[in-house]
Amino acid sequence: MTGPLSETHLSRNFEEFAALLHGFDMDIRQLERGLFSASSHQVAVGETMLSHFMVNRRLEVNGASPAGMLTFGIPLESCNPFTWRKQTTDGDTIQIYRRSTELEVITNTFFESIDVSLTEDSLNERSQALGLPDVSSLIANKEMVRCDPALMRVLRRTLRLTISSIRNNPSLVYDEDIENEMDSEISRSLLYALHSAHPPIQSSSSLKLRAVNKAVDLINNVSGEEIALEDLCRVANVSRRTLQYKFKSYLGLSPKRYLRVHRLNMVYKNLTRSNPADTKVANIANEFGFFHLGQFAADYRCLFGELPSETLNRETDC
Repeated sequence: MTGPLSETHLSRNFEEFAALLHGFDMDIRQLERGLFSASSHQVAVGETMLSHFMVNRRLEVNGASPAGMLTFGIPLESCNPFTWRKQTTDGDTIQIYRRSTELEVITNTFFESIDVSLTEDSLNERSQALGLPDVSSLIANKEMVRCDPALMRVLRRTLRLTISSIRNNPSLVYDEDIENEMDSEISRSLLYALHSAHPPIQSSSSLKLRAVNKAVDLINNVSGEEIALEDLCRVANVSRRTLQYKFKSYLGLSPKRYLRVHRLNMVYKNLTRSNPADTKVANIANEFGFFHLGQFAADYRCLFGELPSETLNRETDC
């Protein structure tokens, strides 16, 4: 757990955005065309950390939440529907980041959420004081729950007010009274919302999307190579039509488009991590299977809103 913290970051680079987040280990890929922009504000006081995210593009996000803590994702009212571990969700759900569960999110064009990270011991203490079941009973084996809309509004309002107050006066993170109030109010609002949850949302699509997972695994393992659609179908053990439909339904892209977007993302990631003084864009493009550099540059600019050379030469904060 990071000590007292209040940090705000604005970014036009999703690799920088991921690197600046305390506690999270994220691998991000941009799926939608256009210049990326995002903001984050993280607040850590006592045994509670709040992470407020806003992103403007459709993204594929994988990774892990802060170690040693239970993390809950709270979509805000303005957040468009998105996919959490292959289940479509909206603002009246809570996403449960289990210790054994990796992040697996497909955001929509505008995504805004506040993640709440707390220790299990602190939550159990508060739960006992409120006369509620312990946290393990409340979340059981659930990955996402739909909660009472009125209690979700209370929870969102509590989170927004806390973040806004500390953003306006960062010294509050060192105030013991604020620490106690923050831990108490946030855990209470969260626990009441969880206690109101309907039966767990069942993922009817997990088996249906197994073909997508197998195809994506192959794409991840051979990033620098073109892969024929027939090869993806063979690995996924489905027809071309079925694979096309499943990719479009889950990722919003055809298999062929996803493969190209994936390779462009790999170039982007390498460019952001490279030293401009000794790096040639052409070498990295070739490494990931782009040999027609004019077409590559046009496709890259179309997806990311900038030329590869601009990505390479941009200064970052991390």
